[in-house]
Amino acid sequence: MANLTATVARVVVDVDRHGKNIKDVQSEIVKLKEENRLLKTAVEECKRYSWRWSLKLHGLKENVNEDVRKEVIIVLGKVAPGLQVYLEDGVDIAHRLGPKRTDGSNRPVIILFALRRILDAVWKCAKGCKFLRDNKLRLTQALSPEDRLAREKLWPLVDKARKEGKRATLIGPFALIDGKKINHWDVK
Repeated sequence: MANLTATVARVVVDVDRHGKNIKDVQSEIVKLKEENRLLKTAVEECKRYSWRWSLKLHGLKENVNEDVRKEVIIVLGKVAPGLQVYLEDGVDIAHRLGPKRTDGSNRPVIILFALRRILDAVWKCAKGCKFLRDNKLRLTQALSPEDRLAREKLWPLVDKARKEGKRATLIGPFALIDGKKINHWDVK
């Protein structure tokens, strides 16, 4: 009987200790999940920053043995004539995205700028640019794949809010609806 009582007492102590250990592990898991979310957010922000140095040009016709960078500089020179002398140094890399298309449609061109002020000036000049409209060209912000997915997830909310007469817009990977910031991870 004394053996049984001692064994039960040991089991009770072990259960209490394991219960405390489980609570400690659970709180540690909560902390690690939050730290992981913060780290993922920081990494996404770093990626997003590098994408901010780029624009996409849609509609530029593809030619055999083309020098995409040179063609882009010519187009951007017509979009922002005052910047033409700076574009040779301001445009670092320009290349087509993805494999050649079998349907004959033109692949977009990603343009990486060496100077942020050149990108900002070109982007400003591109808004409502007659040359782009007349030549069926379009400049857009280059978004990271994560930002594209986030926008696809948030767009129904923004669209619904606009139909309800609310002010709503997409900014990077989040939406602003009547001044309230909504992140993509908040949407089910």
